[in-house]
Amino acid sequence: MFPNPNVAYAVTVAGVAIGCLELLRPGTIVPGVTGAVLAMLGVASLAAHPITARGVALIALGVLLATLDAKYRLRGAGTAAGTILLVLGARWLVADGDAKIRWTVAAGVSIPFLAGAWWLMDKAFRARANKLDF
Repeated sequence: MFPNPNVAYAVTVAGVAIGCLELLRPGTIVPGVTGAVLAMLGVASLAAHPITARGVALIALGVLLATLDAKYRLRGAGTAAGTILLVLGARWLVADGDAKIRWTVAAGVSIPFLAGAWWLMDKAFRARANKLDF
């Protein structure tokens, strides 16, 4: 396990991002399994620290805003607000004073993750909208 919450958060987000690669090529087992294992290791490592409900709520709200932005094409306003909420949620996720997630780790991991997730969701919603029914 990872005693440092910075590493645990980065591994969790990396696991979710690698797991999303399974959506691009369904049936390739390696990205899905690798992402699931990394995400579970990261969450188990984060569970060793006191987790705040405020951090979890901000992360969930940030992802929800990015999803709504991709679905309803809000011109990036939802993703920008979601990115800010995701970084703040990551920063406030761990309640320990000395073991908090640093700003550089929160921003350096959350911003690229949400940008990639928004791009993937945008492509999926566009493909769904252009689906032909026979």
